[in-house]
Amino acid sequence: MVWQPSGSVSNGDEGGLRCGVVRPSMQQNPLLAKAELGKVKPTMFNKPPPDHVFGYTLPGDPEHAREVTMIWKEHSKSPTRMTRPDGKPNLDFTKMNIMAAKSGLTTAKEQPSFRSANQTMVRKFDHTKAPHSPLPSDKSSKHSYGKPSTYRSADVVRNCGPEEPPIKHLVQGAYQEDWVKLNMQREGMAAAAGQGTYIPPVPTRAAIGHTIGAQQYLRPHHTGEEWKMSKFKKVAPKVPYWMGKTGGAAGPGGGTGSLQPFQHQQQQQEEQEQQQLQQQQQQQQEHPEHDYEAQ
Repeated sequence: MVWQPSGSVSNGDEGGLRCGVVRPSMQQNPLLAKAELGKVKPTMFNKPPPDHVFGYTLPGDPEHAREVTMIWKEHSKSPTRMTRPDGKPNLDFTKMNIMAAKSGLTTAKEQPSFRSANQTMVRKFDHTKAPHSPLPSDKSSKHSYGKPSTYRSADVVRNCGPEEPPIKHLVQGAYQEDWVKLNMQREGMAAAAGQGTYIPPVPTRAAIGHTIGAQQYLRPHHTGEEWKMSKFKKVAPKVPYWMGKTGGAAGPGGGTGSLQPFQHQQQQQEEQEQQQLQQQQQQQQEHPEHDYEAQ
């Protein structure tokens, strides 16, 4: 035990002395608390006792596992409509009202005196003592209720047969192979009978007419010659022939045919030049102020 001066109280630290008075409030002051060597600083709030429980405490169950499994308790009947809490039978008001009506009592004031003089209780009936109808299991101890595991309904028997399929066929996929073979046989029979071949539809006259009309409507309309720039419209071609859209040689008229001679092409070019000169002369005569030669 560590020596302390008179009037001092140990602070719980046995490693040193503390002079002066040590009040309990000082044990809760974090500024005065001293941590032990190698330990964290202690908490400074008031701790409740170890048996204290925070929050709501649930009441304990009076019956534990021992009381439930090791002690036998008989069932006590709860009070019903025919009995009172003390176990006595209730009054049968329905029967007393019928008796009062038969006696000629029609007012409510006459009922209390009649009921006190003619009390009728509800008849109690114990269902446990009533004879029950015989059951099939009473005659035969081997009788079992419900459907057996091998039961097969009429629909199952009609579709799958009266017996259960063996598990061997299910695991090995025998039913799948039978299904594939059956489908292949059906395809072969259908091909032999001419079924399954594609028969193209036969167009009617109305369908053919609609097709022709649609083609004419969708065909682009050509209005005259192909578009050319104005300065190239009067220029003669320098090539004796040109290739048509069909890949064959075509003349200036656009028709596909044999190659035209170069002389014939030259004559056409000379005729076009003469026509141009005549047009220029006519324009000069009509408009002498314009100098077409410079152009």
